[in-house]
Order: sequence, then C-alpha cells, then structure tokens
Amino acid sequence: MSAHNSGMDSFDLTEAQLDALFKRLGPMTHYLCKLKDQMHDQGWPEDDELYQLAKAAHDSMHALTIHTHYLACGKFGRKGRA
Repeated sequence: MSAHNSGMDSFDLTEAQLDALFKRLGPMTHYLCKLKDQMHDQGWPEDDELYQLAKAAHDSMHALTIHTHYLACGKFGRKGRA
C-alpha cells in the first residue's frame, strides 16, 4: 500500500481550521455516544458485532475530537515543531 504524501499534515492546519473541524466533530461524537449508550441501556450483548462497531466508532470519533481540540489549544507543541 503506497502512502500519498501531499506535504501537508495536522501541524499545517490553522487554529481556525482546527476549531472549525472540532465544531463539526462534536455533534457526530455526541450522536455516536447516544447510540452506544442506548444500545447498552437496551441490553445489547457485548459480543454483538454491531454494538462493538458502534463502540469502536464512538471511541475513534472521541479520540479524533479530543486530539483536534488539543491541537487547536497548542497542547502538542505545534509552534515548536522542527
């Protein structure tokens, strides 16, 4: 599998772009959280594939949302990148 290298990465995004991305991710993360919680509350078995996928989707989206927020706040040393 070949990697496409456009020469751009997350450090090239402006604070405004990161903030806009964060604001778009929030509602999607909230939806997946509600879906996961409803499935749990309704007693879906832990080994159900759809339930596992919903949990994984939420976990991934949450991680992306938090990482985006931290980048926007400068918590990853964006200004000091070599």
